[in-house]
Amino acid sequence: MSLFVLVLGANGTLGVAVTCKLLLEGFSVHAQVRDRADTGSLDALLEDAERAPASTASCYKRLRIIRGDPSADQFWLTYERLLGELGIACSSLDEAEAWYAGTSRPSPAQQRGKGILIAVVTCTGALACRSVGETTPQDILDAISAHVLPMQQSLRYLPTLSGNRYCCYVAVGSDPLSWEGTVDCCPYCVAKFALRGLVDCARHDLPHAHVEEIYPGNFLSGLWEKGGIDCPFVETTAEQVAEDIFNVVDTHLTRIRTKLTLSSAPKV
Repeated sequence: MSLFVLVLGANGTLGVAVTCKLLLEGFSVHAQVRDRADTGSLDALLEDAERAPASTASCYKRLRIIRGDPSADQFWLTYERLLGELGIACSSLDEAEAWYAGTSRPSPAQQRGKGILIAVVTCTGALACRSVGETTPQDILDAISAHVLPMQQSLRYLPTLSGNRYCCYVAVGSDPLSWEGTVDCCPYCVAKFALRGLVDCARHDLPHAHVEEIYPGNFLSGLWEKGGIDCPFVETTAEQVAEDIFNVVDTHLTRIRTKLTLSSAPKV
């Protein structure tokens, strides 16, 4: 059985680290990048697969790069077709539960399909360093588009497209009251508060799913460089954050499997 994870913003420092971790842990990964974005680090993973020993190369062969803008409807409509072509979308709740339970007798639909989409990790973002007086309405809209809309669109589309109401949604956030929210980062801070509100709403509206926002702390990445400022202090690494994200996904997967196993056990 193949377990798929969709990583949004997969070509950034954190996105690459998350993609690597998930592949090494046995997941298949759909790595989203924007249409004209550089995929150098992800391409390197695919090249490594060609040179690596068979035991290592096999994990990188489970990587598929998908281009598009996850804040736009068209990306998700295209992704719906891909899920159908790959046999990943579940046609019913029973089928989704069977995938989680790992039944020894797969249904005909499971035999035709290749797996199930179990998680979405949103690593998208931008760091615009502007004071309140310098910030324009477009700056706010751009920040919302980068930080919030990819997560919102995944919550909007995937319960239906994937057929899996138990999906795990992880958003990489930042505490809006920390350093970044106090030193001329108005668009960034506004977007992070909006992301926090979105996650709270989703937890209420999608009770069977697991929706979590993690605050990783500062780590060296291209986000700081593109923002034109130096990272003030380093608290962690992208690899450690990727480990934390994997633990969130894996814990939820174990929890759902345990719950379904207990619910299907004969009553004494």
